[in-house]
Amino acid sequence: MKFSPIKIGVIVVAALVALILIFGSVFTVQEGHRAVVLQSGKYSSTASPGLSFKLPLIQSVTQVDVRTQNTGNNVTAGTKDLQNVSTTVGVNYRLNALAVDKIYSNVGLANIEQVISKRISESVTAVVAQYNAENLLKQRETVKTQIVDLLSKKLLPYHIIVEDVQITNFKFSEAYARSIESKQIAEQEALTAKHKTAKVTEEAKQAIEKAKGEAEAIRIQSEAIKANGGQAYIDLQAVKAWDGKLPDTIMGNGSLPFVNVGK
Repeated sequence: MKFSPIKIGVIVVAALVALILIFGSVFTVQEGHRAVVLQSGKYSSTASPGLSFKLPLIQSVTQVDVRTQNTGNNVTAGTKDLQNVSTTVGVNYRLNALAVDKIYSNVGLANIEQVISKRISESVTAVVAQYNAENLLKQRETVKTQIVDLLSKKLLPYHIIVEDVQITNFKFSEAYARSIESKQIAEQEALTAKHKTAKVTEEAKQAIEKAKGEAEAIRIQSEAIKANGGQAYIDLQAVKAWDGKLPDTIMGNGSLPFVNVGK
C-alpha cells in the first residue's frame, strides 16, 4: 500500500501531536516537594512525590519545596531602658506540606522570605522591649524562647512552620558597651575588696581567740601556783626546764643540787 505525501504528512503530524500529548501529560514530583497543578493560572490540585498526570496544554505544574530551609535578617530594636540593640536572627523553617494550595494562593511562593523577615523584626522588637539591656544579656535563653514562640504564632496563619531560631550576640552602642565593662570591673573590684575584708576579719577573730586561750592558760597557771602554795609548782616548772646537765661549779659544801620533784 502506498501513501500519498499528504497522508504521510498527516500521519507524522498526528504522531508528533500524540507524543506531545503523552509526554505533556506526565510529570514527576521530587522527594521533599509538592506540585501545585494550575489550570488557567489558578490552583487546581496538589501532587505528591512520584509520577503524576495533568492535562497537556491546559494545565501547568509548579514545584513547591517543603524541606527545611533557612533565612534570616539583621534586626535593631530598643530595650525597656531605651538602649538600641542589634542582632542577627536566622530561622530554620518549612512550608506545611498539607497547605501548599493555601500558601500558593494566599501568600505566593515569591513572598515567603519577605513574610518571614517582616515577622522576625516584629517578634524581636516586641520581646526585646520587655527587657532592660542588662537583663537582656543575662536572660538570653529566655529571650530566645520567647522570640521563637512569638514568631511561630505570627507565621502560623501563613502555614510556615518554625523549626529553630539562631540569635547572634546582642550588640549595643560603643558607649553602652564601655559602661557595661566599667560596671563589671567595679563589681569585680568590690568583690575582691569584700573577700579581703572577710579574710582580715577572720584573721582578727582567730587572733582574738588565740589571745583568749593564752590568757586562760595564764589564769589556770596562776590558780595552780596559788593552790600548791607556790613552791611545788615552781619546782615542777624547774624540772620541765632542766636540760639534764649538772652545773660545772659546785658551791658551798660540795653537795650536788637537788630538785624536789614532789613527794
